[in-house]
Amino acid sequence: SSIGITGQFHSPCVGFILALPVTTGRLFLPPSFTENAARAVLVGAAGPQGLAFVGIDSDLMFSPLQQYRAVSLPAAEALSYFVLGFAQTPNGESSRLMVRGLPAIPQVQDLSFWTPPRILAPKGGRGLTTTPRLLWGPPDEGPPDFYRAAIQAQSGIRRWEGWVPGDVTEITLPRVPAAFPELPPLLLEGEPVRWAVHAIRAGGLTLHQFNRKELGERLVGDSSAVSEFVP
Repeated sequence: SSIGITGQFHSPCVGFILALPVTTGRLFLPPSFTENAARAVLVGAAGPQGLAFVGIDSDLMFSPLQQYRAVSLPAAEALSYFVLGFAQTPNGESSRLMVRGLPAIPQVQDLSFWTPPRILAPKGGRGLTTTPRLLWGPPDEGPPDFYRAAIQAQSGIRRWEGWVPGDVTEITLPRVPAAFPELPPLLLEGEPVRWAVHAIRAGGLTLHQFNRKELGERLVGDSSAVSEFVP
């Protein structure tokens, strides 16, 4: 047996063709996302055991940038369905969105991706402080629910992470308390690092309500921008 791009399942042993649900839609990407932006669309089900993917856009690599076509397999215990879209540019900008609470696998579902925030500083440079002030501008659509800023070494090790409300567009890395001189600084002089800021939309969730479980259940958008610098 096999699943083809026609959305049909053919079993030569039984001798029937079962049409699988097909979801089509248009992709509205941010203006800075060009034709060489990577993209993916998945269909998922929410059930008693959590979330599971049940469909994928198998034609995406052959389809025009502005559209998709996903073939899915219905889940017997699904309480609802969702569509997850992801796009990323070669320079690291990304945007992820999730359409939740669908009563059935949709036949048509357009996806409008949020624009990433704009990194203002630091943007490159050497000899910067080990406690830099990270500064960015909001996405074109306006402030999200909150931002997550993160710094990691070239090895992939995360050096630091911070969260701020959606009306705050800067954060300064803290210094290691003088009372704990044995602790190393968050950033090392001369070590190149990569930093990212994520604009997160979670249905009005605030930092006062925030926990990882709640965020996972309410996340609908996460768009990000990246840059590098050397302390």
